[in-house]
Amino acid sequence: MKAEKKAAPTIIVIFGGTGDLANRKLIPAFYNLYMDSRMADNFAIFGLGRTELTDEKYREELYDGLKEFSRREPEVDKWKTFQESIYYFQSNINDEKAYTDLRKKLEKLEKDWGIRANRLFYLSVSPRFIETITKNLKTHALVKEVAKDRVIVEKPFGYDKASAVELNNLLTSTFKEEQIF
Repeated sequence: MKAEKKAAPTIIVIFGGTGDLANRKLIPAFYNLYMDSRMADNFAIFGLGRTELTDEKYREELYDGLKEFSRREPEVDKWKTFQESIYYFQSNINDEKAYTDLRKKLEKLEKDWGIRANRLFYLSVSPRFIETITKNLKTHALVKEVAKDRVIVEKPFGYDKASAVELNNLLTSTFKEEQIF
């Protein structure tokens, strides 16, 4: 049997981190990957949102969602370890300073780890916010390494065919195709 390769250090940034998708699907999925030993040894999840929350309060809210929506019952001791890698970052996606501050947080974490991590930017937001986010990700050099950085766009992909084509053109003019999911 072939040994599984452990994932490289990874930072996951969830735009819309306080939303329903993060609570019902994303955090339970990442927790289950962790429980199945499929997460990197060094990983971090940053949930971004406008709501004023502490890391601790954010983790409590995610744990409530995990209890309700995970495919497995959370193990308290495992959750305690997992949650130490979850952070909340209050931000406004229209504020350029938010992207500068986010870049500093990611770079500090990578410096602590001693390696440039893979970065996954999950856009769990309305299609109307995607242009602002993607332009700022590029402008503030958050997604600059083609082999390590990914942008994941949640459905719906636009509002209709014309807006989907426009969104596709925006993404492919901003990032390399292999960076877009």
